[in-house]
Amino acid sequence: METLEGLAFERIVAEATEELSRKGLGFAVTNRVRGYWNRPRSADASVELDLVAWNRDDRVVRFGSCKRRSDKHDAQALSRFRAHVETFVSSTGRRFAEWRREHVLFSPKFTQEQRTRLEAEEWICRDLSDLRRSLRPADRGERGMSRTAAKILGED
Repeated sequence: METLEGLAFERIVAEATEELSRKGLGFAVTNRVRGYWNRPRSADASVELDLVAWNRDDRVVRFGSCKRRSDKHDAQALSRFRAHVETFVSSTGRRFAEWRREHVLFSPKFTQEQRTRLEAEEWICRDLSDLRRSLRPADRGERGMSRTAAKILGED
């Protein structure tokens, strides 16, 4: 069940990232959002990135780590995430070597304390409340959010 919930959360994050980009909000994606997982023979060489999105025009690549619980973004997980990004950029993602990199942590909910601590270490924190606020039409004077956004946020 945890694996299913994790995959569903990753999908929500990817769809919300694309929706925000389509609406001109947040990170401007020029290539489809996707995750990256290699399957090497050695588990030590494994790389898992829940989100890889890039803006070719601005030469910015955004890497994301999704955790169902914000406390799982601990020192060990953050170190592993950075190592996975470096491994990816030095192999499959060589085209991003000279690009600006953004490291984003996603979780259903961050406490203010967690957010403050992580952002002080230059992590970008995004939770479902952030995504909901960004996609809400009332805050921007638009007619309404797309069906995809509504489904993502449970407002359909």
